[in-house]
Amino acid sequence: MDIRQLKAFVAIAESGTFTAGAARVHVTQAAISMQIRQLETESRAQLFIRAPRRVILTEAGEKLLV
Repeated sequence: MDIRQLKAFVAIAESGTFTAGAARVHVTQAAISMQIRQLETESRAQLFIRAPRRVILTEAGEKLLV
């Protein structure tokens, strides 16, 4: 877990989409997706529910955000 992954996580959580989160931290959508995939692997928890055109924090995601 590194600071880039955590910044990406917060950006997505606050903006509601991977695309908007990526723009917020100035990376591509593919790069931010990879960062979140790595963060989820390292934390052994799904952090977002991927819905069409938005994401929803899971319980684990809400705990990480606090």
